Amino acid sequence: MIEQYARYLSDARLITAVENQSKTLYDYWRKIHRGPRHPREVVDLRDWQDADDDHNLSGELFIRQSFVNGNWVGLHHDMAHGPCHNLVIRDCEFRDHEKWASRAYRIAGAVVEFCRFADVTKEHGKYWNIAGGGDGIIVRDCVFEDIGSQALQYVQRADEQGVDLSSDITPGGPIRVLRCDFRNIGCTHGDRPSFALSFFPSMNDVVVDDCHLDNATDQVTSFGALLCQGHPSLTVTDSSFILAHNDRPIAKIEDTPFVLIENSHFECQGLQRTIEINRCPNVTVRGCTGNVVLKINGTDRALNTE
Repeated sequence: MIEQYARYLSDARLITAVENQSKTLYDYWRKIHRGPRHPREVVDLRDWQDADDDHNLSGELFIRQSFVNGNWVGLHHDMAHGPCHNLVIRDCEFRDHEKWASRAYRIAGAVVEFCRFADVTKEHGKYWNIAGGGDGIIVRDCVFEDIGSQALQYVQRADEQGVDLSSDITPGGPIRVLRCDFRNIGCTHGDRPSFALSFFPSMNDVVVDDCHLDNATDQVTSFGALLCQGHPSLTVTDSSFILAHNDRPIAKIEDTPFVLIENSHFECQGLQRTIEINRCPNVTVRGCTGNVVLKINGTDRALNTE
């Protein structure tokens, strides 16, 4: 396993790290500046989120503090205001949340970078309902660890808690998850663990590049790594997904016309060692490794289609 990680992290020194593999890898990830980079001040997030959300979230907002609190939900954008187009969250830490570290609605354009989401007891690291018409979502150089349920869940739902958001169901820029690390996602204390990265239907392309999931410990239930349903396209490149004892496919992709999976590694020890792709007309899988079977519309295929 360590050799596979070395391939994707481009550092041969990892091959010698034969003891406590997960910790060694995680320490290395922190050294290459994924997660917050600067000294941070602890603030009470409630003072910020109760302010005028429309003013704070619709402009060029740069947040450089650490958000550490045990509130029910962390960073929040409610449904009463219009779509948020220019949210920037940088060098922040979201930690010790009972439920969501971030639960936000009507997000059309955002950049989340150099952040850490950790120690979420019951729910997800991020649950965002996306609005169309914006530049899309970028999450890059972030660390997610010890999350009770899913690390990322993106949706585009016309109804949330009885509120009509149908005007937000329009095309938008891509959802891009770049150079992010995920460790211990779907902990045994979580309420709704599922696929660690969940992209429910929206009118956004999805890109996952240079991302690494390490769920190879007994602390997590390892339900699955990647879910993508109902997007124009999905691109997964230079990434690795390691699961200990998953109870479902390591990846499930449905109703997405264009799928490219390239130069990535999939490894799991559970009962379903499969990547399942259904109703996706154009699928390319190349340069991939692992111990899984590729199933396209229920038919077993070699891991690579080329």
